[in-house]
Amino acid sequence: MSAIGAKYKWKEGKILHASRLWKAPSKRRIPRILIEDRVKEVGVKVSLAEPWMIFEETNLKSSEIVTDEAVELEFYLGRYYLLPEKFSRQDTYEWLKKGNILLLWAVENKYFVREFEG
Repeated sequence: MSAIGAKYKWKEGKILHASRLWKAPSKRRIPRILIEDRVKEVGVKVSLAEPWMIFEETNLKSSEIVTDEAVELEFYLGRYYLLPEKFSRQDTYEWLKKGNILLLWAVENKYFVREFEG
């Protein structure tokens, strides 16, 4: 689950999560209930449109996504998978703020992200 008071919203098939919770590196937790299991099946695009982090399914099967050049997520405190603190040598939150999109997926029990191209 996410922090107490975390707000989720559904809009046009997308899961929206309050972005203020994602500014600190230790708070960049992948939502367990809504996302963590689904990324084992399909890739999920992660983008930022303040005040929301947006999670949107793709048609890409997780088992077919190449892990080359991907960043494996940290398993924080043995409970949560975190987006990396930095991506492309920038703060991940700031990188997403520029309109970039991450692709999130899992293979077995390893979670990965890379820049979404498409």
